[in-house]
Amino acid sequence: MKRHSAFLAIILLVASAAFAQLAPPASDASASKEDIQKLFEVMQIHQQMRQVMDAMMKQQTAMIDETLKKRYPQTSAEKIARANRMIVETVKDTPMDAMLDDMIPIYQRHFSRPISTP
Repeated sequence: MKRHSAFLAIILLVASAAFAQLAPPASDASASKEDIQKLFEVMQIHQQMRQVMDAMMKQQTAMIDETLKKRYPQTSAEKIARANRMIVETVKDTPMDAMLDDMIPIYQRHFSRPISTP
């Protein structure tokens, strides 16, 4: 879980860096939780995270299939399918909202409150 959170946090920080370069000079005030949630909404972070998790799931199942077939050629198709189901269940049960909530303080440390335009 921590590995997934760290991986997604890195992806999100890289993606948000592009947006930060386009932003006007920031004030000294830290961004609020609502500011960060709005940023996540505009960047469609939840959908991006789901796409990353789905891609990781496909990669992992392919790697496990290959590894099991190489190392244990006698492994039945049912055991391989069971390993794949475990991966799917793990990814499906990943708490996306909780991971996003965990990332908010990180963004607050590095982003300032947006400057309001009249």
